[in-house]
Amino acid sequence: MVNRLSFTASPGVVTGFLGPNSSRKSTTMRIILGLDAPTSGATLVNGQSCATIDRPMHTVGALLDAGAMPGGRSASDHLEFLARSNGIGRRRVAEVLDEVGLSEVAGKRIEGFSLGMRQRLGIARALLGVPGLADQAPRRAVVDHGQVQFARLGGDADGAPGLVPQRV
Repeated sequence: MVNRLSFTASPGVVTGFLGPNSSRKSTTMRIILGLDAPTSGATLVNGQSCATIDRPMHTVGALLDAGAMPGGRSASDHLEFLARSNGIGRRRVAEVLDEVGLSEVAGKRIEGFSLGMRQRLGIARALLGVPGLADQAPRRAVVDHGQVQFARLGGDADGAPGLVPQRV
């Protein structure tokens, strides 16, 4: 149960979301993303519920479980599928793979990736809808349940707020 939680993730600032195991960090993230419903209250990203956003990857990126990826696909195929379904170009796929240091293994199957590589691919997925230099739409939210590297990427992503939950 999550009780009386209220916070604002400001653009350009990485917000730490810290707590011990079982402190409901992932539950809160799932509620923010519209994957679980709160028993009361509401969660809004840029003034909207995530469940009502037409192309959610353009507004919020998430990595809740680095292991939840189709192992039989290559990293680039996985991201290209997500990009197509959200109206994002192939060039952005190459950009995010480069940002997380996976360009050289983009054609390899995910099932052969280490946990660290899967986490970086998940971060690339979370950043996929965040605009590159050619697409300067403001106020993006990037939510990650990953590593410290995300803090650098999330905080630099065109003023996007970054929410980084970590165990303490």
